[in-house]
Amino acid sequence: MSDYRVSVRVSAPIQSTYDHCVKYFQSLGYMLVNAIPPSRMEFSKKGTMWTFDEIDATHKLTVFLNEEAKDVVMSFNFYCSLGVGEFSDRSRAMVNSEIHTLRGLIQGGGVVIEGLQEGDRVCVDCNKQIPWDANLCPYCGHDYRQTAKE
Repeated sequence: MSDYRVSVRVSAPIQSTYDHCVKYFQSLGYMLVNAIPPSRMEFSKKGTMWTFDEIDATHKLTVFLNEEAKDVVMSFNFYCSLGVGEFSDRSRAMVNSEIHTLRGLIQGGGVVIEGLQEGDRVCVDCNKQIPWDANLCPYCGHDYRQTAKE
């Protein structure tokens, strides 16, 4: 099983963060399979998203929310059912892009994802709706083929 873990901090109430996470990942086609509000969510999806471009696999995502002072730390664990290899640099960059988008939505307080069509996402630079598989944002030119800076 391949996995990728990442944590980010947001300045928002834990319940609002929980609600945004549920809406956001459901807008990406994930199904909420287990939850302990407002601190834990488990999602599942079958498809090719974020890992192996041509292999259909089951993806699981667990999100943990922990309050620290006035902030919430969101910890994401992404799992792929296939036992081959690690998440590629491109896959990690795509995951980091989506988490960056979610973080901006939570901290901005706006729920722009209400009108998000299945298979679309919000550009991390210009916040416009774009197709999930777009390599370049047609509005601002953000290049999703670049690897994440670590």
